[in-house]
Amino acid sequence: MFFEGRKQAAAGTGVEPSDDELMKRLQQGDTAALGLLYERHRGIVNAVVQRQGSRLSAADAEDTCHEVFLTLLDVCHRFRPGDTLRGWLCGMALKKARRMNDRRRSRAGLLARFFRPAEVAPVSPAPAEAKHDAQSLLEQLPVHLREVAVLTHVEHLSPDEVAAALGISLKTVANRLSQARRAARDVLGREA
Repeated sequence: MFFEGRKQAAAGTGVEPSDDELMKRLQQGDTAALGLLYERHRGIVNAVVQRQGSRLSAADAEDTCHEVFLTLLDVCHRFRPGDTLRGWLCGMALKKARRMNDRRRSRAGLLARFFRPAEVAPVSPAPAEAKHDAQSLLEQLPVHLREVAVLTHVEHLSPDEVAAALGISLKTVANRLSQARRAARDVLGREA
């Protein structure tokens, strides 16, 4: 992996530095701190990227995750102690995933203009396949509602962290979460 080997740079101390300490080290040019942050937060960043409804391949999701941490390296000087790094990273992951989705849609639109896909007979899904899993339910939500639902219910971020990640107020977080729940109930109700 991309940041492997950085973990060993901090091995032997026994005490894990806080995110604030690692960000301070990163701001001072210590790139080993970036590796430690990557090891600590890559799981949530990768999960946020994959849950944006893009159905990215594992390689695309990993590349997008790496982009988030490279962006962190570029913008680390903006981080202030007390900010929630997890929220910051999730916000960057959402933005990168949106851009990736936009690029894929644009590319698909261009390809559709020049190449016509072969006609495929519609296949009716089996009853078991017709049921929605959580991922397909999330994909049916509008992006602004999906983001709040994923960060709250899947990634277990606090409302403050969600607000920081998305750059919205706590009241907006609560409103969008309520709308997402209502929309999910409507989708499930239509399928019942």
